[in-house]
Amino acid sequence: MIKSLNNNLVLAVDEHQEEFVLFGKGIGFKMKKGDIVDQSLVIKTFQAKDREQDFSTFFEAISPEVLTACEKIIEQGEAALNKKLNASIIVSLADHLQSAVDRFQENQVIPENALQWEIPFLYYKEYQLGKMALEIVDEVVGIQLPKLEASFIALHFVNAQDGLESMDETLLITEITKSIVKIIQSLYDVSLNKESIN
Repeated sequence: MIKSLNNNLVLAVDEHQEEFVLFGKGIGFKMKKGDIVDQSLVIKTFQAKDREQDFSTFFEAISPEVLTACEKIIEQGEAALNKKLNASIIVSLADHLQSAVDRFQENQVIPENALQWEIPFLYYKEYQLGKMALEIVDEVVGIQLPKLEASFIALHFVNAQDGLESMDETLLITEITKSIVKIIQSLYDVSLNKESIN
């Protein structure tokens, strides 16, 4: 093990010096650098592949509070969606939330994005998780992020469910879906219920 990120997350290396983030209840409790991880506690594993920076450098830039919030958000998201999410969400969501917290603390305003208004309708369940995530960030980190962040957090859940390779793919699919909905509504002169999966 390289280091414990919190009680339920550890940064570890294998015999080939490949870095992993390991998830598991209590996996990081009282762990110190060099300790062997109990494999029976590991629930999920995320390996760094094609990352420009190593995990240890990446996680040094993420506050422990943000990591704890991410862990709670992912756990509640999996329960609400009733499915396991791709383990890579811990990295993408932690990076996103840390950036959002940093922007908030520096009083930077997020530029508007047309998709932020469409996401709640295209991905209703995931958007509800985004709103829940904002509550968790407020509770754990003590910061009330802008409501529009819920839309962008929702995309992390979409990405982690569909096994897409990148957020760019998720944004492209979101744009395509938005266009399809507009075409159907225009062609058939109907207004679709955007809160229904149908």
